[in-house]
Amino acid sequence: MYAAHRRSYSRSYIDSPAHNLWPVLFYTELDALDEPPPESIGNSERAPTAQSSSPWRIDPASGTAPVPATDPSPISALHNGREHIKARFRLLRRLPANHDNEGAEAPNPKSVDTAIAFIDSIKEPFPSCLATLDDDGSAVIEFQGKSKGFFADLTFRNDGNIECYQREPGRLSVFFEGSLNSPEARDFIKRYLCTVY
Repeated sequence: MYAAHRRSYSRSYIDSPAHNLWPVLFYTELDALDEPPPESIGNSERAPTAQSSSPWRIDPASGTAPVPATDPSPISALHNGREHIKARFRLLRRLPANHDNEGAEAPNPKSVDTAIAFIDSIKEPFPSCLATLDDDGSAVIEFQGKSKGFFADLTFRNDGNIECYQREPGRLSVFFEGSLNSPEARDFIKRYLCTVY
């Protein structure tokens, strides 16, 4: 999809102790790095030439002002907890059978799709959780509160049922099995996972 383009450097920003230690050719995507204006470097004689790259990129908002390439990307801000969990499930769905080298089954697409739909239906505030798979390929959402020792998991079976387990220090563990759309499931998840959907 992206072609790597070869760029050569006429002078490096770091003076190497010997010219043969590092290669003088580097690879990057076309226009991934843009040249800063000479005054932003502070020393015009060390300014990069037109054939070199620099750790600067053009700010997409203004189109002209250079910003350091180390600034956080605006794309990463789009992935909040909900989107991160959904993306993780989409990646997990692609795993083959025996992906853990211990005989795990391939992910069940219906289970994963149900988990993604559940993630979409959770009301705010979105809880801290993780996406994973069970050995039988079922999607699992794990909830964990390390400060209180709280742990719960919500397993989505391919028949539309869920299994939910919750434990907390000093209390008995609780377990629920039934239909995701039942009032009992909603009450259990609200009461023990503090999550409303």
